[in-house]
Amino acid sequence: MKLQNKWALVTGGSRGIGKGICIELAKEGCNVVVNYISDPKVANNTVSEIKNLGVNSYSIKADVSNRDQVNKMIAEITSNNELDILISNAGVVKFEPFLEITKEALDYKKQGYLGMKQRACAGPREGRKGMQRNEMLVKTVREAVGDDIEIMIDAYMSWSDIDYAVEMIKRLEKYNLTWVEEPLLPDDFSGYKYLRTKVGTPIAAGEHEYTRFGFRDLIENKVLDVLQPDITRMGGITEAKKVIAMAEAFNIQLAPHIDYPETVHVVMSSPMVKWAEDPCKPSWEKTEGSFSDAYIKDAPKAVNGFMELDENKPGLGFELNYDVINKIKV
Repeated sequence: MKLQNKWALVTGGSRGIGKGICIELAKEGCNVVVNYISDPKVANNTVSEIKNLGVNSYSIKADVSNRDQVNKMIAEITSNNELDILISNAGVVKFEPFLEITKEALDYKKQGYLGMKQRACAGPREGRKGMQRNEMLVKTVREAVGDDIEIMIDAYMSWSDIDYAVEMIKRLEKYNLTWVEEPLLPDDFSGYKYLRTKVGTPIAAGEHEYTRFGFRDLIENKVLDVLQPDITRMGGITEAKKVIAMAEAFNIQLAPHIDYPETVHVVMSSPMVKWAEDPCKPSWEKTEGSFSDAYIKDAPKAVNGFMELDENKPGLGFELNYDVINKIKV
């Protein structure tokens, strides 16, 4: 059982989706504290069902935003004021199914990937409850894959409140992220520069910058730790190589956005580029081909976490799939 001897607190766990989460946790060996909202009788019935699955379970009524109160209650129950899992308002907000996330992360590790990037699941509007969800996501993946796999998180411009971004990133620093991607809006150069002074985690961005002139400003002003040019958005390989040459002169790392076939050529020809971004799938969802295979024949594929290019093929080493293109041509 993956979660044996762990402790989880589930708010809204008495009924509905929240109860279902509690039961799934218990099936994995996790001890469950049901944080009920209004009806202790229903909560105690749920606790009885959970105990029948062979784990410990208790019911409490606590405001999860008051961490001192929660820690005090948990300490009385578990002799340890540190929860392993905290799920807030499970019956109200969308729940990130962390058991599936664990399964998926372990599968990517088995496939040979050396790094994994997650999409943040909450922003400033969700406040500290959203911060807890973001942290639970990162914590789940880190605990699943261990310290040998590098992990990143992509906020996709959704943490544009600078104070929120600082607090959120500081909460995640203990998980040793390789970078936080696009926490702010693309043109907020001063915001990014300020953010770098307040956090220790590297900051990455650049997929929404389109010319060498914009990247020149990012580089000269030391706005980012990692640059992420998107080769298809910025005019192709020629413009990308100019940006990469500037970054190399300033000793700035690059991680180009998405492994389009042409991007892989740029990655392999650039010493300052460590990563190629592969929009991968778990092994149980695998289909033939890679990201671009709907429109491209023989696109490069990741095998054991790495990609190879066929040196015997001319040009970029692939052909357009006109059978597909002609069907969607306008």
